[in-house]
Amino acid sequence: MILFGTDGIRGKFGKFPLIENEIRKIGYSIASILFPDKPGTIYISNDGRASADDIETALIDGINTHGSKTISLGMLHTPALSVIVNTLQDNLSAGIQITASHNPYHDNGIKIFNCDGLKISSKLEKDIEESFGKTSNIKKLKKTIQNLTNRSEEKKYIKMVRDYFDKKIKKINVNQNKNICVLIDCANGATSKIINKIFDNSCYKIITIFDKPNGKNINYNCGSTNPQFISNYINHFNTTNNTKIDLGVAFDGDGDRAIFVTKTGKIIDGDEILFVLSKYKKEHENYHQSVVGTNMTNFGIQSEYKKSEIDFIKTDVGDKYVLEGMFKHNAQIGGESSGHIIISDFIDIPVGDSILTLINILYILYVLEISLDNLVKNIKKTPSKLINIPVKDKLKFMKNKHNKEITNILESKIKGHGRILLRSSGTENLIRLLVEHPDEKQIDSLIDYFCDNIIKT
Repeated sequence: MILFGTDGIRGKFGKFPLIENEIRKIGYSIASILFPDKPGTIYISNDGRASADDIETALIDGINTHGSKTISLGMLHTPALSVIVNTLQDNLSAGIQITASHNPYHDNGIKIFNCDGLKISSKLEKDIEESFGKTSNIKKLKKTIQNLTNRSEEKKYIKMVRDYFDKKIKKINVNQNKNICVLIDCANGATSKIINKIFDNSCYKIITIFDKPNGKNINYNCGSTNPQFISNYINHFNTTNNTKIDLGVAFDGDGDRAIFVTKTGKIIDGDEILFVLSKYKKEHENYHQSVVGTNMTNFGIQSEYKKSEIDFIKTDVGDKYVLEGMFKHNAQIGGESSGHIIISDFIDIPVGDSILTLINILYILYVLEISLDNLVKNIKKTPSKLINIPVKDKLKFMKNKHNKEITNILESKIKGHGRILLRSSGTENLIRLLVEHPDEKQIDSLIDYFCDNIIKT
């Protein structure tokens, strides 16, 4: 029984496995695998989707059936849950985030964190799937276990981030009157209620948009999957107002991704941000260890690492694979094109947090006294385009002989000039096609050829 994709369990609420009784079984299986000898405590938070409460209620029934208890943290972005669980230093604790990340509101999912605040291993995922397959239906329980609600943990996280921010700013002589203006798109998600608390009384002027979640507007035409909106917003704002926006950033629904936009409207993705952070660490912090990206990392950016003599390691797509690569190669920084950047100087584990990514970029801009436009102007990316192709069965699509032949033809057309990368989404019924080529018109031609000739099984 397969439940897990590249980032936890995910699907449409109301369809397998996100239906009430199956969720109870998932809750029971999580608790029984994480706490095989003695009941523990699972901290549960969510990114504000309409289905979050129903999923949490069913999870609690299953967790309580095992004998473990829960503490509800309410709406909180995913990295904050990771940090909170880590700070507990309790082997009998764990975390569950109810989220579908950057997906639309009708999707939801479950991300699981161990007692260290790290996402659970692939082995534990398989153990949970095996337990789930053996578990009988679980009825609603008459509560005999006290499940708690705790909102103070959010304040702890906010204080930790503010302290981290202050510590960085104190390293430099910050001009309090400089007052950089930052536009933040919260994707109507979990960062909406804390972002102003973090930057309150700071040396930055913060403008937030898409910061009014209602359960159904998360990621809707906003956030890290739609950075063109804030690009247009900045261009319009800066031509019609005396106050100018210096940079923008778009988070995703559960707050682990950040895509940036310069004051001239240029979109800066995770590949460029990771390179900027890595190069700064080498040149200003004497960092000489590896940097971890993925197979999706832009070919031009990979060349930039070589020119800068930075050891770049590629992994499969997915932040858990990036994290595994970081541990394996003793790297302190890693990330994905999607804007998921993982850093290691916040707590004693690496954390992928959009807010921390923003703080680090702001810090670099202050130290170098430079705009984001100028910071990235010499980075040479290979022109690329990523498209998502909806299919009925992504596994059948990838195995289809005709589709393999079309893919081979596409590779022969581009050989020596660029590259293509075809993969199935780990979280949705989509095929993702990445095409990179120096000629942007050729990219469109290659994509058209592929889409016109494949069989969408």
